[in-house]
Amino acid sequence: MSLKSIFFILLFMVFANANAQTEKDWNKVNNKAYEFYNNGNSDSALLFLNKGLILAEKIFNHSDIELITNRRNVGYLEAQNNNCKRTIELYTLAIDGMFQKYIPDTTQIMNTIVLKLKCLISEEKESQALIELATLTELTDSNLFLANAYNETGLSIEKRENFKVAVPFYKNAFEIINRDTNNKFLASVYLGNIGYCYSKLVNRDSSIHYFWEGSKLLEQANKTESNQYATTAYHLGNELFKIKDYNPAAANFRLAYGKWLLDEKANTKNILLVLNKLIGTYAAMRDDDNVVIYSELKLKHMGNVYDKNDQRYIDMLEEVINVNILSSYCGDIPPFVKELRGISKEQHGELSTEYFNTQLSIAEWYLRCYQKKEAKKQLQAITKISQKVILPESKKISLYRRLATCYKKLDDEENQITFLEKGWSEASLSNNSSLLFFSSELGFVYNQNNNLELATYHLKIADSIYQADHLPLDANYLDLAG
Repeated sequence: MSLKSIFFILLFMVFANANAQTEKDWNKVNNKAYEFYNNGNSDSALLFLNKGLILAEKIFNHSDIELITNRRNVGYLEAQNNNCKRTIELYTLAIDGMFQKYIPDTTQIMNTIVLKLKCLISEEKESQALIELATLTELTDSNLFLANAYNETGLSIEKRENFKVAVPFYKNAFEIINRDTNNKFLASVYLGNIGYCYSKLVNRDSSIHYFWEGSKLLEQANKTESNQYATTAYHLGNELFKIKDYNPAAANFRLAYGKWLLDEKANTKNILLVLNKLIGTYAAMRDDDNVVIYSELKLKHMGNVYDKNDQRYIDMLEEVINVNILSSYCGDIPPFVKELRGISKEQHGELSTEYFNTQLSIAEWYLRCYQKKEAKKQLQAITKISQKVILPESKKISLYRRLATCYKKLDDEENQITFLEKGWSEASLSNNSSLLFFSSELGFVYNQNNNLELATYHLKIADSIYQADHLPLDANYLDLAG
């Protein structure tokens, strides 16, 4: 054997050993990366995967599974870190390698393209996304896979609130899936996505059309017990409410409520949401009975979800009372008052602003329901503690105004004047709109009591505020001026 031959044999052995060592290092680095990833440490996993990628690009060929996998893994974690630019670069290289490796088995290629699509949209590269979708169309005969790819792309665009651009992707998804008549459920989902985008674009006719069509498909597919059917009804109700078509809006909200109620535990948030919509819809229709019914249903559901000392439950209890006050509904005063008073006192303390406000709300409810005796007892209790409660400056004016109004309804001029004077004193520091109210009210009361000096004093102040700011005059002031 010649010296030249021996040299080349030795050189090959050196390269083979070096390559074997390098591949061993690559395996070691990748195993470490997987260990970190499985323990939830993605940052360290990415660090080691990048080290592995540097080695892989030296060891393996472009179409080798090891290099393709390494590129996909690094690209996936880079996408999690919102580094989509690098993900696109790595996925492009991986896909190119896979075309050389996997044809005719294209599953891995298609899955990687779908992952790449999300990053293309994130980088606002919709035109490139369309090219990738065209590639998918050539690779698959599966309408389900292709429709899902268009839908996922639409969802990614929608997340950027680019609703107009998202619509064609959703429409393509619908047209593709609609070729398979057995997939009415998915077709309805895609129609719902189109409807939602048109809702955001304030195109009410189109949004109502697509939600309605989606609802019909679900009925044809016997999916009326599904969450999707309830969600579609909810969105349809929302759109009808926005065009003030209240009766069909309420019907759709009731439908959604009934379906979600079938699994109350899983749909707590949705149930509370739709009850809010029902309350708002019936309030717009001035249907006070249904406002109260659905307010109390909401309170009941909140009681199933939250502890009765939870602030969210207490807030809702107060909201229900306010609804009842506004609608003059009087049937539930005893149980509601007892519960609200007890919870508020225990939660906030007897001398808290919150408890003070609760007591005042109860007094207002009694007055609305013509229970003056109970209202008077309630107000006496409030007046007794009013000297001890430290009221926030921001709430003093409104609370004094409410107290004065309550005493006016009880024909208790002494206490009415007391709180009008308190409110006037606070409002004179900054609030012209409230000062107009207190001055005109005081002018009226003092005029009734034949105290013309104080009546004139307050009415002149009211007049000067009106002349300066053109604020709307209180009705009582107008009566006096006439």
